[in-house]
Amino acid sequence: MIRNNFSADKELQIAQCKAEVYAYIMQLTHDRDLTDDIFQEVSIRVLTKIRKGEYHDSGKFVGWVKTIAHNMVIDYMRSSKNDCVYNDDLINEDAALDDNEEDMIVKEQINETLHRLINNLPEPQTEIIRMHYFEDLSFNEIAEKKNISINTALGRARYALINLREMIKEKNIILYA
Repeated sequence: MIRNNFSADKELQIAQCKAEVYAYIMQLTHDRDLTDDIFQEVSIRVLTKIRKGEYHDSGKFVGWVKTIAHNMVIDYMRSSKNDCVYNDDLINEDAALDDNEEDMIVKEQINETLHRLINNLPEPQTEIIRMHYFEDLSFNEIAEKKNISINTALGRARYALINLREMIKEKNIILYA
């Protein structure tokens, strides 16, 4: 059911994050017109989700809005790649550089989102994930280094991945380029 009233608190949160979200989209797109378009779509989607009661206040409103913006930028980049008809004679190095730059931006954003999610895990799980995936340590090495059994290391990694999947699903985050 759509509610017609917003609380004054929600209106204040929306007003406070507008500039930050706009700057975030601009950082991703480097194009003012595109940023304007995506920002407007993000605003509409946020207001619609709030009215439908799909936002559950967890104190991270700006992060929630940025996630929506991030996903919309990714969707736009994917659709614009699919909408283009390429002529092999017209492709030049600049286009290749733009694609590489775009891919780098998307990968950086995915990496940033993933690190934010990992930081929300309980500390023992965060440690195991960082050591295994970012320091490239085996579970045997982790167990030895942390003075824990390998089963404990594997269990923490398992629960960390389960928790990450739940956070990704709950926040409707897309983590692929």
